Amino acid sequence: MTKAQLAKKYLLQNYVFKYVAIAMGVCGFIVFISMYQTYIGGEVINFIKRPTLVPIMMIPFLPAMIFLLLSKKARTKATNLLSAEPEQKAAPAKK
Repeated sequence: MTKAQLAKKYLLQNYVFKYVAIAMGVCGFIVFISMYQTYIGGEVINFIKRPTLVPIMMIPFLPAMIFLLLSKKARTKATNLLSAEPEQKAAPAKK
């Protein structure tokens, strides 16, 4: 694969991962609201009584964060490929 094709592949991965992360974030927010209603039930003092609830409430957002990190990594790879030294073109054939 040429550098341009690799860069195109990484940019496509970047956009796919970004949109999947947004979808996962929305789903994570819905799960968070459901968990909040189940475990907290409007009584914020439960966070003080049970401090383990704080990390548990963040778990639904982990897939979105992972996909955002993957998106950033793909974007960095594409940027490095595009900003690297351009490919040398073949010398013109002599007649």
